[in-house]
Parts: sequence; structure tokens; C-alpha cells
Amino acid sequence: MRTNSRSQRGSGVFGTTFGLFVFLLMLLVAVNVIYALYARSMVTNAAFDAARHVAGYTAAGDRDAARAIEDAEFHARIGLGDATRLEWSADDPDVVVVRVIAVTPSLLPRALGDIFGVGATDRRVRVRVERER
Repeated sequence: MRTNSRSQRGSGVFGTTFGLFVFLLMLLVAVNVIYALYARSMVTNAAFDAARHVAGYTAAGDRDAARAIEDAEFHARIGLGDATRLEWSADDPDVVVVRVIAVTPSLLPRALGDIFGVGATDRRVRVRVERER
């Protein structure tokens, strides 16, 4: 004979709902981490490409370095968006230094994104200019 106690009726609904909520929260965080890692790798790649482009013009002895920087910034903004900022440093003529600051997209709400520091990606890349001697 089977006895059903009224006190245990529906008790699995709370546990299942809570477990589903925790699973979805962990899935959201995992997807956001993967998305942020992809965005950071894109920023790093764009920074290296821009620095290599300018270093190539500099190594070739081209006097139009401003045109090379303009071209590199144009291509970086195509891949990263218009909110991307590129800062060039010309302290050493044998080294091209570029700093790329780009907004990192996030799937988390802004309040949680600020807590986890998902706001922007800041990369500084140094590429040595190889000149023929």
C-alpha cells in the first residue's frame, strides 16, 4: 500500500527550480567568459597587425608614416568598431608602440559587468623595426 503525505507534495518543484536557475547562471557566466576571451584576442590581434603595418612602412624608409598610421587605424576600426582608440608612441625610432583600448562586449547586465571588470580591453604592443643595414 502506498501512502502519500501531504507535507511532501510539490517539494521537488523548489529544488528543481533552484537547480535550473543555478545552472542557467553558470551557463551565462561561462558564455560571457568565452565571449570576453574572444574579444580580447581580437583586440590583441588588431594591435599586432597595426603595429606590424606601421613598422613595415618605417623599415622600408617610407617618409609617409602618418599615412601608414591612418591606414592601420582604419583597418583596426573595421574589425573592432568605431569606439576603439589607438595611441601611438614615437619615443624610439627603432620601435613602434601602439596602445589599443576597445570596449569589451558583455552578455552580463552592466551592474554585474562592472563588478567583474568587463568594461574595456587595454593592450600595448611593441614591434621592433627591422632595417636593412
